Amino acid sequence: MLQALQNKFNRMQNIDIDAIFMRVMAYPEMKEAMIAANQAQMYDLGVDSKGASLGEYTPFTIMMKQVKEQRFDHITLLDSGDFYNSMEIAEKDTKSVVITADMQKADQNLEDRWPDALGLTQESINNLRPLFQSLFMIEFRKVINNILYGSNQAA
Repeated sequence: MLQALQNKFNRMQNIDIDAIFMRVMAYPEMKEAMIAANQAQMYDLGVDSKGASLGEYTPFTIMMKQVKEQRFDHITLLDSGDFYNSMEIAEKDTKSVVITADMQKADQNLEDRWPDALGLTQESINNLRPLFQSLFMIEFRKVINNILYGSNQAA
């Protein structure tokens, strides 16, 4: 009995927090929330992942945006929707994820002008914490239950 408790304690000390983090990042609702936050930064606030302004439109572009009935008070990087619609969450390595998108347009590469457009501001990260914490606890409980009760779920 004592050895069984010691084994469980040892397994708890070896919980792979990075693996739990990556499982949380794979939840569809987490991915959707991260992408929505990145899009809101650009569309609503006109800022990149560092909080810097994406800039202002030229008078000609403002006129074109008005004709299309699109937002024109700051650069949003939203025109046809292709860029926003191409956003995905991808594994960067075994401990982190990145937001990726097709930044190549017919006449320019968006990354050349806005290298920090993809990613989250600290404010966006803070806003996502409750969702992340909730999902993390779900995954963490699965690992603990596996250790304590011996299910075959991956730790």
